[in-house]
Amino acid sequence: MKKRNRFSLAGLTLTGMLILGGCGGRSGATVKNDAARMDPAAAQAAGLIDMDEAAAIEKSMAGGDMYAESAEVGFEAEAGDGGSSSNVTESAQATSRKLIRTVSIDAETQEFDQLRASIEAKIKELGGYVESSNINNGSAYGRSNDQLRHAVITARIPAARADEFLDLVGSSANVVTKNESSRDVTLQYVDMESREKALDAEEVRLLEMLESADTVEDMIYIEDRLSSIRYEKESIESQIRTYDNQVDYTTVTLTLSEVKVFTEVPEEPIKEPTAWERISEGFMKSLKNVGSGLANFFIGLIVISPYLMLWALIVLIIVFIVKSVIKKNQIKNAKKYTVEPDAGEEEKTAEEKDSEEKTSEEKASEDRK
Repeated sequence: MKKRNRFSLAGLTLTGMLILGGCGGRSGATVKNDAARMDPAAAQAAGLIDMDEAAAIEKSMAGGDMYAESAEVGFEAEAGDGGSSSNVTESAQATSRKLIRTVSIDAETQEFDQLRASIEAKIKELGGYVESSNINNGSAYGRSNDQLRHAVITARIPAARADEFLDLVGSSANVVTKNESSRDVTLQYVDMESREKALDAEEVRLLEMLESADTVEDMIYIEDRLSSIRYEKESIESQIRTYDNQVDYTTVTLTLSEVKVFTEVPEEPIKEPTAWERISEGFMKSLKNVGSGLANFFIGLIVISPYLMLWALIVLIIVFIVKSVIKKNQIKNAKKYTVEPDAGEEEKTAEEKDSEEKTSEEKASEDRK
């Protein structure tokens, strides 16, 4: 109960210090530092410091001040971060804008090889490089007559000369679509720079403390904090380098298609066509599609004719074998069910024939009479 009352009283005291510090113009980090030194456990319960900082301050109050200095360094670094965060906008205004520009273009050409070679040469001339390239050579019969080959080229062009490259593409090819966007990362860039400076200052202080450390425990604590700082600095530096590359080089994604007929791109606003214009345009497109379809059909038929001949031969062989088997079975069944006549039946048949002949002769003689 006494301990709870102690935390409550200390919490009220800390709150009062923070309010007075804010009214008196003191920094939040300094007030938090003083409050932590007064009662580390209460400061931890109030959420002003974490468990490691509270332990360091308690050890410094017990007799050693090395941990107190380390904890104070942490507070000062936080104060530096807070100040930089509040001044990010002002620093960004004083810094040149950091813009990441991205351009996407769909273009058509009737001279695919020549234009692709000139584009790659222009990229090298401007000091850029090809990040990725995907070229599809198509086929003679499997694609539409209006589109034969296409390539997707992702290039990184120096931002200052990106417009020269875009002008080359616009003047050498039929640009169907063009999308462009810019992303402003100035605030993020300045914030990371400020954070890196704060970490540099904290690292210098910790190195000074490491030289004067008296115990192994102090050295381990400081070296652990230094490792964390260096890891965070490497991460920030990597992000800054990534931003620098994206800002310094414009990303251009060019989709280049080889066509026989260019897509019509009107320079003026499109007017609503009349009914007759829509009928005539649709009829001509239908005729064109029918002609292309018939041509592709006959080309494909000729191409696959060897396969058709092979399958026709296989079918004929199968039909011949089936017919032969059926014919053999019919002959075999006919022999099986045929019954040969007995000798008595043969004699009876001869007598019947003689009687029939006599009867026919008698009838003939009667007719003569």
